[in-house]
Amino acid sequence: MAKNIILRDGCVLLRYQKWREPSYSPALHEVLHAREFCMNPSSDVPLAVFTDVFSKLWRRFAESGMANVDYAIFDATLVSHMTNDLIRNYNAPAEAIAAHLETLVGTVRHLRPIVFYLSADDVRERLISARQNRGQAPLDEAKIRFWKRRKEMDLAVLPRISVASHMMDISAADWGFVIPAMLCILNEAETNAEGDNA
Repeated sequence: MAKNIILRDGCVLLRYQKWREPSYSPALHEVLHAREFCMNPSSDVPLAVFTDVFSKLWRRFAESGMANVDYAIFDATLVSHMTNDLIRNYNAPAEAIAAHLETLVGTVRHLRPIVFYLSADDVRERLISARQNRGQAPLDEAKIRFWKRRKEMDLAVLPRISVASHMMDISAADWGFVIPAMLCILNEAETNAEGDNA
C-alpha cells in the first residue's frame, strides 16, 4: 500500500483501484471504497478540506521536478473531474466550483496552464459513441442527464476562472485536428511568453 499512498497534513490519499479494477482484496476494497474522497455523495469531508487537500497536491506537483517539462497534459483534471466531484459530493453552485478551481489554478499559475475543452453539441450521442468505443455498458437516462448538467456547469464556470481556455468542437468526431490545434496554441503561448521575457 505504501507506494500508493500520499500523506498530506493529516489526510491519507490512497489509490485503491486502477481503471475500476481493485488493487486489494475484495474485503479491503469495500472498506476503502466506503471512504472514497472523490465522487462520494455520502462523504463527510467538508468542501473547504476537499479544496485544501487538492490545492496542496497541485502545489506539490508544481514544486516537483515533474513540472520541468515542455508540456504536461492532464485529462479533465481541472474542470470536468472537479466539477463532477463538486456537484456529486456537495451539490455545489457555479460560484463555489469557480472558487475551488481558482484556488487550484493559483497553485500552478507560474506554469501558465491552458484548458482545452473538447465539446460536442449532442452530449447523449457523444456519450453513446465513447462508451461503445471503450466497450462499456450504455448509460441510463439519469446518468446522461447528469453529464448534460455537468457540461452546462463546466461552461458556466470556465469563464469565471483566470486561466487561458480554448473550446474545441468535436461534434463531428473529427479527432485528427485536435492534437495539431492544441500544439499550435501551445507553441503560440510559448512564443508569446518568450517575447514577454525578452
